[in-house]
Amino acid sequence: YAHVFPNLLVEGYGEALTAADEALAIFQELLDKRWEARVLWAVSVTHALKDDYEEALATSSAAQAIFEELQDGRGIAATLLVAADMHIENKAFEHGVQAAEEAQSICERVGYKKGQAASLQRQAIAFLEMQDFDKSEKVASEALNLCRKINDKKGEAYLLRLMGQ
Repeated sequence: YAHVFPNLLVEGYGEALTAADEALAIFQELLDKRWEARVLWAVSVTHALKDDYEEALATSSAAQAIFEELQDGRGIAATLLVAADMHIENKAFEHGVQAAEEAQSICERVGYKKGQAASLQRQAIAFLEMQDFDKSEKVASEALNLCRKINDKKGEAYLLRLMGQ
């Protein structure tokens, strides 16, 4: 996990995935399910950045199963957000909304406001792509209010740009 993203930034996808495979083998040998799931999530993000949607969804799903076993709400939500991104990129907007709504519900339950805002943002993007401008504006406004509440300037700026403000 800690080696995947630096390799991704410096070396590229292949090196990041190699580092992930090595880390995954170590955590599986140690029977450390939490870190196994985190590495799988990092791999899913790497595949998403490569535009390899099938692999991104497959590894995200594998990570999600482990996070569910561990009852790790934030981890589950993170994997659902990768799935939402992939569905939206593949123009499967309804599936993207569904994954983002599920992530939002989990984040709300565990009190993770930044995750809630990210989930609402994904929904706003999907609704915008579906040309449902009223729903897009509604959820984007909710996300913007959450970002302001938690002082997430980056999220706030993104949403303002998305909303055309």
